[in-house]
Amino acid sequence: MTKSIRTMIIMALAAAVWAAPARAASSAVWTQYGAESFAEGDLNGVALTDKGALQLGLRSRQVFQTSEPYLWSLALDGTTLYAGSGNKAVVFRADASGNFDEMAMLPGVGVSALAVGHKGELYAGVFPAGEVYRVDKRGKHELLAELPGRYVWALIPDARGNLLAATGAPAGIHRISPDGTVKTLMRSQEKHILCMTLDENGNIYAGSSPGGLVIYLDVKSEKFSVISDLDEEEAYRIISLGGGEVLVAANRDQMPAAPPPQPGNNPNAPQAQAGGRDEPLSFPVPYFVAQGGAPPLPSAIYRVKRNGDVRRLFTLPDPTILSLIKLDGTRFMAGTGNRGNVYILDIETRESVMHQLPVKQALAIAGDGKAQYFATGNPGAVYTFENAHNATGTYTSPVNDTFAPSAWGRLWASGDEPARTRLEFSVRSGNTGEPADGSWSEWSAPVKNLSGAVSSPPGRFVQYRASFFASDTAATPVLRQVNLAYLAANQPPRINELKVSQAPPRRQPPPQDSQDSGGAKPGRSGGAAAPPQNGNQQQQINYSVGALTANQEVIFSWKALDPDGDPLRYSLHFKPLDSGLWTQIEEKYFASEFRWLTESVPDGQYVVRLTATDLPGNPAGRARSAQKETEPFLIDNSRPEVSATADASAKTVVISGKASDRTSIISGFEYSLNNLEWLMLLPEDGIFDSLSETFRFELTDLAEGSHSVIVRARDFTGNTSSAAVNFRVK
Repeated sequence: MTKSIRTMIIMALAAAVWAAPARAASSAVWTQYGAESFAEGDLNGVALTDKGALQLGLRSRQVFQTSEPYLWSLALDGTTLYAGSGNKAVVFRADASGNFDEMAMLPGVGVSALAVGHKGELYAGVFPAGEVYRVDKRGKHELLAELPGRYVWALIPDARGNLLAATGAPAGIHRISPDGTVKTLMRSQEKHILCMTLDENGNIYAGSSPGGLVIYLDVKSEKFSVISDLDEEEAYRIISLGGGEVLVAANRDQMPAAPPPQPGNNPNAPQAQAGGRDEPLSFPVPYFVAQGGAPPLPSAIYRVKRNGDVRRLFTLPDPTILSLIKLDGTRFMAGTGNRGNVYILDIETRESVMHQLPVKQALAIAGDGKAQYFATGNPGAVYTFENAHNATGTYTSPVNDTFAPSAWGRLWASGDEPARTRLEFSVRSGNTGEPADGSWSEWSAPVKNLSGAVSSPPGRFVQYRASFFASDTAATPVLRQVNLAYLAANQPPRINELKVSQAPPRRQPPPQDSQDSGGAKPGRSGGAAAPPQNGNQQQQINYSVGALTANQEVIFSWKALDPDGDPLRYSLHFKPLDSGLWTQIEEKYFASEFRWLTESVPDGQYVVRLTATDLPGNPAGRARSAQKETEPFLIDNSRPEVSATADASAKTVVISGKASDRTSIISGFEYSLNNLEWLMLLPEDGIFDSLSETFRFELTDLAEGSHSVIVRARDFTGNTSSAAVNFRVK
């Protein structure tokens, strides 16, 4: 684990925006601490250390601003500063007083690299033509060389008066003699050589894209080797540390990975992939922003030895490290995008401090050990840091969602207020996630002395602002942690689903036999013997039409939740459909299923109401409840009444009769002759749809003597009753 940006580094050990879990009856605390958490807010004149401390940052000053959106490159020659721009290839020059003028307008879209020669001449690399121009002090420029690449990413004068150039599309390193002769020292299968540096012997270390390779080139033999293949896709900046070591800034590809081939697609067709574009991954900026709120992939700084030993020193939350320079000893400065963060990094102690410029990208850095200058993008400008803290600064937290309208309690903070410094806190709240939409409250009166009551109105969302003050710019207040107590409004439970179903019957009709009952034949007067059914089919008939019906036992099941996580208690009541009076079935019930025995309930249509309350987790005055009713359902525990007669006056015996029920429709007829082998019948009108149905069927070819017929009727809830008739055939 790296020590730098320890908490800022995609590690959750020392950083969090945390809300203490609490039920609705108790208050909760939103706590913000640690570098990763603080890095999510907006820093204005405030710096953030890797240990998670906020303090006043170095004072920044704008030296120059152009109408161009980007200043891609910088070069410093004594007291003269040069800056190269895009989207026009303009070279600007600043004198010792800081006055900038337009020195030269070059052909092309942008000046991607600048270098000052040993005689004070200025060299400028221009894209997209891959040209290098020589510019004299009067601004007169001439084309020095056309390189075999569309992009010129780095220019370095060597000890013999030549100019070394790193190019992209295609990738290579070239040597340009003073007369403009170009000699290619190496070519790579990579698309870009983005950066290079010279060691004490004049040999070259370089970084590539999209493979993220660190390359060593022996200038004398013109042979090169890959000494490291980094996890990142882009080795964007490189500085020699001497002794066969380099410092490398590496970036990830922020574009989404190509989806796998879909079935039916040609697998041999060209697929989108990382590095498929001509430009390097960090160009042009701004970088790709992931959809769905996903954070960008982090960038990193490595210490790489020629023998292949690699150590990750820093992992930064910013997606791109765009510039890198040595300050002194073991300290370096890195500029990033897309929030204008600038880091001071110590590669021995691995400590870091994050400052911020009022720009999107810190694209290039130039300095002389006393002062550093930053070429920036959005806007295209030059900034510098002064050797003093800001007198004031603010930190604005990310928006915190309490998930319910909340009342705010006390804010208290952990930090230091040295003499002649102070911290103040203001809070604002609203019911949307966007403070700038005009619906939020104004900033509250300040809380001082690191603790005090918050006067903001209740709301679901909250944000605080910490203001830093110092009348002595050598001292700064320090903020390490902020806590805000709140009491969320108790939210009512939610009943998402309530079902009622009939319990499995305790007894079932016997299965039907498929054999004929010896002499039963279809009737000729509207009734008929129907095909037999098995027992499962009999049970399904109860649910085939109309509203749910039940007899004896009913099951109620439900799905409910409490948004605050409070425990829930339930009660059940019922009432007849045509009545307004509710009768209790069960109270103080905690399960999510209940079985109701209905034998003592009169037949009829009913509705059951479920009530859920969070009283077990709240005082009586704050408890909330919710209710949900079932669809109407029918309870019928009464058997139908059945009557039957036999007319045996002729050889054909006619059996007729009637079945009636007070509550549910008749749903089935069956009969048996001289045994319990049942055959089904249809009613005389051909359909079961009434509380009363008649039946009539004929029996022929019966043997002489006594016979017995049993007719059984079933209502829609499955209640059955039967009638027997005896007769004699002569």
